[in-house]
Amino acid sequence: MIDRGNGRSEPESAMGRRTLFAGAAVGVAGAVIAAGAGSAAAATTTPPDWYNVKDYGAVGDGTTVDTTAIQDAIDAAGAAGGGVVYFPAGVYAVEPVGSATACLVLNNGTTGYSGVRLVGDSAGASHIKKLTAVTMIVMGGPATDRRTS
Repeated sequence: MIDRGNGRSEPESAMGRRTLFAGAAVGVAGAVIAAGAGSAAAATTTPPDWYNVKDYGAVGDGTTVDTTAIQDAIDAAGAAGGGVVYFPAGVYAVEPVGSATACLVLNNGTTGYSGVRLVGDSAGASHIKKLTAVTMIVMGGPATDRRTS
């Protein structure tokens, strides 16, 4: 028997189980905290070949015009030779800038933007909303950019 110091005694085996369960609870709590810290870090880290439109100034509230920020992210991915232009959850409003005939352009005028992909956060979570009645996105490049298979 072990004296617990509160006037109660327990068999030695009960004390062992209690200590084991207390240690297990601390271990599980530590694992949950560590897992939470890992996913929080992952959520705020953008892979090097991903271009988050919010890092370029996009707001994604559906009313702020995000055209320039999105185009800057597209241009950065194109200049790097390709990459993913990532849209976190939100509604991204676009309209033509200056004398442009489209809101967004995936073409630098000479060689195209081979390997640039636009990716949303999840199904139905990311939207591009056009504010005017024009072409939303122009894509293209020379014939060598086209896949034949």
